[in-house]
Amino acid sequence: MADPPVRVTLAGVAGASGGALTLRFQGCTSVDAVHGWRGCGLAIEESERAPLTGDRFYHDELKGMAVVTESGVSVGIVRDVWSTGPYDLLVLDHGGTERLLPMVRQLVVHVDREMRRVTVRPPNGWLDDAAV
Repeated sequence: MADPPVRVTLAGVAGASGGALTLRFQGCTSVDAVHGWRGCGLAIEESERAPLTGDRFYHDELKGMAVVTESGVSVGIVRDVWSTGPYDLLVLDHGGTERLLPMVRQLVVHVDREMRRVTVRPPNGWLDDAAV
């Protein structure tokens, strides 16, 4: 069983080599104090995170959204979002079949937060179930 979450307060952030970040937490005065946290996930309360606007989204915000083409054809439901480096991948559940769609402007036309719907322009042949 995993350890229960530990609530900490961020005291500072600094850039590190390779684009990494170094975090400093209140009450932790040495590297040894946080060594046991290496490799652990870091999360914040939803109410404490900064709102994102425009074409930026938190992954959990996209999960569960319906995905449709510009002509209204259902493509599936966002089950997960994978960070792959240059762009995220939407992992869609389409009637038990998994489909992956890069989250790039050419393919993802609009994300409607209020309607919880993602409108896409899939590449030719992508909707052909025989090709899956």
